[in-house]
Amino acid sequence: MSVGQVDTNFQKGCLKMATRAAIRVTAGEREDPSPTTGVLLEHALQNWLTELRLSNRSQTTIDWYRDLFLGRILPGLKRQGVLTVDQIRREHVRELREQLQREGRRPRYRFGQRVRSEHSPLTPSSLHAYHRVLRAFYRWCLSEGFCQDRGVGSVKSPKQPSSEPRVFTATEVEAMLRAATPRDRLILELLLGTGLRLSELCGLQVSDFRLDHPDGPYLDVRVGKGSKQRAVPLTTSLTRKLRQYISRDRPATRITALFVTEHGRAGEEPRPLSRNAVELLIRRLGRRASVDGNRVSPHTFRHTFATRAVSAGMDPIRLQRVLGHTTLTMVSRYVHFGKSDLLRGWDRYFDT
Repeated sequence: MSVGQVDTNFQKGCLKMATRAAIRVTAGEREDPSPTTGVLLEHALQNWLTELRLSNRSQTTIDWYRDLFLGRILPGLKRQGVLTVDQIRREHVRELREQLQREGRRPRYRFGQRVRSEHSPLTPSSLHAYHRVLRAFYRWCLSEGFCQDRGVGSVKSPKQPSSEPRVFTATEVEAMLRAATPRDRLILELLLGTGLRLSELCGLQVSDFRLDHPDGPYLDVRVGKGSKQRAVPLTTSLTRKLRQYISRDRPATRITALFVTEHGRAGEEPRPLSRNAVELLIRRLGRRASVDGNRVSPHTFRHTFATRAVSAGMDPIRLQRVLGHTTLTMVSRYVHFGKSDLLRGWDRYFDT
């Protein structure tokens, strides 16, 4: 076990002991060794999120859990009179689901103005996400002794319809590439040629572009999901374009981030390109290229990369390592056969 793992386990142990001690004092339990009750939902949530951070879960995932819980789950439980973890029952979970369905999607605001006022039902995927977060939270509370098992975690989740992930066609990709500036074109080509997550792209440093391995160039992805480091191979074409960008096209700056802003105020240094900036530029390029659909996003490039890799014959184990997934089950969520792949050459399996 490494020093870092020892430190992390020590911190987690201290957190659990401190949490339980604080709860015992709050509840007036000095001597009773029985499972703790009366833990406020907000208190348990804060400690759950801290535990996730200590377990090296990605900040994106933690923020997503927090936003869903504070945005709809916590208010929904409180409206039912549920204030502490031990008060949660199966009927509260079912009622919360009905509340979410009645209320539908939250209103959207832009520059302080409400831009969506009509009632829009919650999608099955969103309803499933809320249920998944509440179940994960409750099961963690059980493991910490914050409540007794009353079957809340076994309530069946809403059925989530299976659908093929959105991928870009070759025509759509080419149209977006034509509409892009040189830097933005390289960003699109890098997403399409590596399958990087948005956070991984924005976390790249100039020094992560590696040419020192005898078997070929690669990106040293050090800010992967769950803090897992991995090497992502680069094609000859991408390598040449990255070298040109770094040596010639990238603005001169002390900033070490690979991708930086191109324009700023007079006398202001470029800044690392943020996740919001990349999402906005991809949506803008999608509009310019007249690409239809509401999934014009960095993650759609990841789906497209995975689908193309399988169609080209890449084995699942290699694809799993490149995508940075821990199991092949996760890879199957991204990889699917397009209709052309499914139909092409079908007769040869059955003709005698």
